[in-house]
Amino acid sequence: MTDITDQIAELNALLAKVQQQAGTPATQQSAWSQPAPQSTALNIQGVGVPVSIQTPAGKVRCTFWLGAEHAATPTALMSALETMVNLGLPVDAWQQKESGNNWGGNNSNNNGYKKRW
Repeated sequence: MTDITDQIAELNALLAKVQQQAGTPATQQSAWSQPAPQSTALNIQGVGVPVSIQTPAGKVRCTFWLGAEHAATPTALMSALETMVNLGLPVDAWQQKESGNNWGGNNSNNNGYKKRW
């Protein structure tokens, strides 16, 4: 395992790439790729993206703050998130659970979602 300062330097380099490539359009279409409604009531300053980093002390959750341009539209946000994942950043993501036999009931409070990793 590399030293934590090496990991931080690597994450900073990946974050710089995300910020450079954030203008690249998303490759996959989703429900988020619809135009954002125009509203003067919102004053979005940016968006925080949680990242989980394994350290000798255990897993640590950090938040990468992206500028307002990354949260201006759903397309811009999805593009930034996809860029982060494609660059190998350990984005702290959750996925919807597959339906199936839920024997014993649903004891979790995750509302049908599971941790991605």
